[in-house]
Formats: sequence, structure tokens, C-alpha cells
Amino acid sequence: MSDGTTGPVPVLGIKSDVFDKPPSRIELRDMRANHKDQWNLYLQAMERFMDPTKEIEPLSFYQIAGIHGMPYTKWPNYSWNKEKPINDKQGYCTHSSVLFLTWHRPYLALYEQVLYKHVNNIAQSYGTEPAERRDAYIKAAKDFRMPYWDWALQTNEDVTLFPWEVWSSTIPSVIRPGSQGESTPMPANPLASYQFGSKGQKDQGGAINMFPKVGRTLRWPNGAGNASDESTLQTWLNAWKTGNDEDKFKMSRGKNLTERVFWILTAYTNFGAMCCNLFQGSESGWNNWGSLEDIHNAVHSYVGYGGHMSAVRISAFDPVFWLHHTNIDRLFAIWQALHNDTISGPTFVAPSDKSNGTRVIAGGTEQNANTPLAPFNASGKIEDFWTSAAAKDTKKFGHVYPETRDWVYKTPADIKYQLISLYSYGSLSTMFNKPSIRSNLVSRARLHSLAAQTPLPTPTLESVQTYGDKIPEEIEQKAASVKIPTDRDLKNLVIDNKYLEWLVDIKAEKHANNGDFVVHVFLCDPQDDNPALYIFNHNHVAAFSTLGQDSETGCEKCKVDQAERIEVTGQIPLTLALVERYQAGLVDGLTPEVVEPYLAQNLHWRVVTGNAQLTPRDQINGLLIGVATCEVTVPTDANALPQYAANVVPRPAATTRKQEDWSGDQPEGRGDGTGYAGGDIPVLT
Repeated sequence: MSDGTTGPVPVLGIKSDVFDKPPSRIELRDMRANHKDQWNLYLQAMERFMDPTKEIEPLSFYQIAGIHGMPYTKWPNYSWNKEKPINDKQGYCTHSSVLFLTWHRPYLALYEQVLYKHVNNIAQSYGTEPAERRDAYIKAAKDFRMPYWDWALQTNEDVTLFPWEVWSSTIPSVIRPGSQGESTPMPANPLASYQFGSKGQKDQGGAINMFPKVGRTLRWPNGAGNASDESTLQTWLNAWKTGNDEDKFKMSRGKNLTERVFWILTAYTNFGAMCCNLFQGSESGWNNWGSLEDIHNAVHSYVGYGGHMSAVRISAFDPVFWLHHTNIDRLFAIWQALHNDTISGPTFVAPSDKSNGTRVIAGGTEQNANTPLAPFNASGKIEDFWTSAAAKDTKKFGHVYPETRDWVYKTPADIKYQLISLYSYGSLSTMFNKPSIRSNLVSRARLHSLAAQTPLPTPTLESVQTYGDKIPEEIEQKAASVKIPTDRDLKNLVIDNKYLEWLVDIKAEKHANNGDFVVHVFLCDPQDDNPALYIFNHNHVAAFSTLGQDSETGCEKCKVDQAERIEVTGQIPLTLALVERYQAGLVDGLTPEVVEPYLAQNLHWRVVTGNAQLTPRDQINGLLIGVATCEVTVPTDANALPQYAANVVPRPAATTRKQEDWSGDQPEGRGDGTGYAGGDIPVLT
């Protein structure tokens, strides 16, 4: 493989012995628990790959991470590469683009083939003595593929939403070559952060190394920017993200990620809508406001929260970025397997001229399945790049995912069954006759019922440090004694085999407030005392993030987007949060006459900037919050997916002020006027 210094680096993936049956990329925690030799090699390979002394090399972790955003240079940045920017565009970014998913596929393949080389080199380094187990490591290395982090997985009590394997409080042990099988702790967890070398510390005037006091990537940094992952704040985050032994399954935030994933994978049949979050204009109505990119943004914000992962221009320097994006590619592959995947048309990349271009794509020109996905070279020939059409099948890169092994799951029906098994917490339609889910709903319902009677204490730093996401014992005892209705069978919510999926639709200018804002959605009291702790509030449903950039960005595409005030959308299902309250006796069904007045009273949204400051909602350009419903038909076959109506129905009553609060004769939106009050969908001009 070329090292990029004298010619192109062909992204060829990893050759498998049988093209039609390549190895699977597997879930991070599955690799750690069930593929221990691969896990051992993976950790050592990441350590070697991330060597900060190699930052000038094109195949270093630093250089490959830099393709995603900063430092906005050509890659590889050597004299043989005659690539010139078009109209001074400087970045390869394809976010808010119909190429969002397909561009990242060869990007991941490039990363994986370099990582694979390190894995195999390490395997070959073990000695021939029996204790070294050299043959076993070589065999494990041959089938190694990089893992993914399934942040929507909620079906196993041993699997938590945010894996402890990626935090620096976890110092893994490895069996190194020459150790005669002895395990020793690593100096640091290579999945926790990247330590910048001399180039990374100074590149872009230090903008990539945004926390120079520690010189590495951070998640949830403290205000001084000197917090390591061992800080007290990180401890609080670990408590929320990893749960605890007694109470791992009361994480409503995680379940909404599951709900969002299930909704997009099963309800969306148009590739463009499923793929990216770009607002398609008022003519599209309220349909298709969700996307995988929207969910992807939320996870970036949850993990980063002011750190590298929440800043798209530098997010790829955090090792968890690659676990996250591999999962996004997996969800894309599952969606492809569920739908009639053709080269062009509604189920794949259809022509679009809505993007402003990138470093190698002229703004205003059509993007389609044959648009070059630079800088990812397909053959070793100069300027021969991958295209979406060529990258359609993951087997070309030498891998599949567990759910897309078509020699095991031969029909879409087989894949649907796997989807239901994995994400049974993701939809009301999959919850019937599942006692474990019923038990969890009842537990949360009691808490909601208690809160309706006596407001729960506002989360504080001390309570989060002590309890994490677990309910304080005295409150848990009170909640356990709360009586809730016993006649609330979930099947009562289904009328004539149908029910309504309730959705919060959100739209905003992508780069409003310099891209620095997150919208939090609640059912009932948001408890505004400390916005930094909104996600710990039991009424918190989900968050919406645009991953915008500030006016100083070096990404020329982003500057054009800012000038044109492009808008993006997101969609948050509310149905399961309403089901919990139905179980609590707080709402009597899912029909409009019941839910609309409840939401008008209890649906709230807040805007928080990156420094955890509560911001007036009307200061975010283009912010619009609407509620819509989609009719769902429950399948008679428990292993089949639900059927969805072709169009959603807006429900402005849920987001409109009471008439006595109007300043004139026309309806006005709630939430500082950001709620939808009926009529045409407002669009920025």
C-alpha cells in the first residue's frame, strides 16, 4: 500500500478469502467480551496508530482524522498531489449533503485498512513459544475488522448506553508480544483520547489542540479547559452514561435514541430524506424532517458537550468518532438491506443541486451517485476517486455487519426480525407481550406520577455525583409506593389496529449563534436551575443539534452555507414518553383530542449554548418547533414491521399560545414565538 508521499493511497478495503462472505464488523463490547484476541490486538494497534510522533505522515491517525475538517488542506499534502481547490473551497465536508453517508463509507475504509495493517504487524510479532499463542493471534488478525459502538442498543442489561471501554478511567490491560502471555496495564486507554504531538499542538494556530493545558482531546471539559477524563465532571458523566449495577435500565435518553433509530430505519423510504438533515423547503411540508444525520448530530453533542466531538471541524481526532461513525455506516447498510436498493432514485443517491460544494465539487452543480468522493482514491491512479455508486456495497471494502450477512439473513423479512430483536424498545408496535418492557414502563410511570403530585428535587452537581442517573433512594421508595392505574394495557392504545406516532419536528438555521446551540425537549417541568444538567432531568426526552460552525471557520463550504442561511431539520419521537405517562394515568391515550391539550400544557423546549447558558429561543435564527403525527398500522405478525401513512399531519394546537395571550388577532407560537402556530412553514430568506 502506498504511504501517500509519492503517489495516491488507494482505498481498497481489506481483501477477504470469499468476496461474498467477508468478516463482520462487530459491536465494541461484543469484541471485548467474545473476541478477546482481536480486542487485545485492537487496543495495541490503536496505540501504535495514534503515535503522535508520526503526525507528518499521510497514514498517521492525525493526518487521516484531518481529512474530516481541520486543517483544511489537501490530502495527502505532498507535491505530487496537484489537486487545486475549486473557487477556493478548502474542506472535504459533505455534511447536510446527499453524499453525507456515502462519503463517510470510503473514509472509514481508509481508516480501517491502516488499522488492519497495524493489527497484523503486531500479530506477526508474537514469538513461536506456546505461551505466545502466535498462530491464534495471526488467525484473529486475519478476520479483524474495526468495531462499532451501537449507542441505540438497549436489549441487554449487561450492555449500557455509553460503554465504559472508551473512558480514560478504564485502563485496559493487554498481552504484548514477548510477554509470554502475561497481561500488563497500558499507559493510557487509546479509546479515550488522542494526545497531540508537536504538529497537532500548533496546527491552525492551535485551533485543533483546543485544550492546550492537557494537549489532547477532551469530552465534557470543565470551564478551565484543563480537565482530564478523570475529573469530577467526568465521574458524573460516567455515572449517567454507564449506569450502575442496580439501575442500568432507567435511562430514558438512551431509549429515545433507540426510538429515533427505529423510526428512521422503518418509516423512511426515501434515501435523501433518510440520509441528511438539509431542509427541503416548505413545499415538502412536515414530512421527512428526521434523518440519520440528525441522530448522528445528537450523539456528537451528547459525547462532546463542549469538547472535540461536539465541534465537527475537529471531531475526528477523538477516537470515539470512529466507533460512532462506523455505527452510522452500519445503520445505513441496514436501511439499504431493508429497502429496494438501486443505483439511483428514491432508495439511493438521487441527483441534488442543493449543496454549495466542497473542495473538489463546484457549488451549485449537481451531486449524484457518480460524484467523486474525494480524496478517497479507488485504484492508485491519480484523480480516480470512489463514487457513491461504486461504494454502495460494503463487501467491496471487505466487510459486512452482523445484520447484513445476506447468506444468513436472506430476505428483508429476516433482517426485519433482527431489527425488532435488537431494538424492541424502539417502538410501541414492538412492545406488546413483552413483560420486561412493561415492567420498565411501570417503573418510570410511577416516577412521573410522583412528580405530578410532588415536584422532584432539581438535579444538582452533588446529587448527580452521588447518584448519577439512579433515583435517590428516598425518592425511589416513594415512587415504588405510588399507585398507578392497573387497567392501562398497551393494546388499549391501538384502535382498529392503528395508533398515532407523535413527533416533535425542529428546524433552525444551521450556523445560527455561530453553530453553538442545542435544543432540549421535555415533557413536563424542565427544571431550569442548572441547564448543564438538563440531560439528568427525568422529564428530558431528547436533544437536537445542528453541529454548525462559527464565522471564523476555514471551511469555505460552511461560509457559503452561512451566507445563504441554510436550514436543517430534526425529528424527535414522543410516543414512548407519552406511553409512560399513559401508564401513569397522566394522559388517557394517543388520540389528538387527548394528546394535543396535554402537549400544549406540558411540552417544553429550551436552547442551551456550549457554555451551558440558557439562551432566549427567539435569538436562534429560524428556530421552529412543531408537532406532527403519523398513523401507524400494527402488523398482525409479531415479527413484521409496522406500516406508516404516507404523510404526517401537523398539530399546531400543541405549540400555539392560548388565545388570551395573543398580541393581536392571529395565532402565535409558544416558546418565545418559536412554536408553530399554523399556516405556511416559515422559511429564512
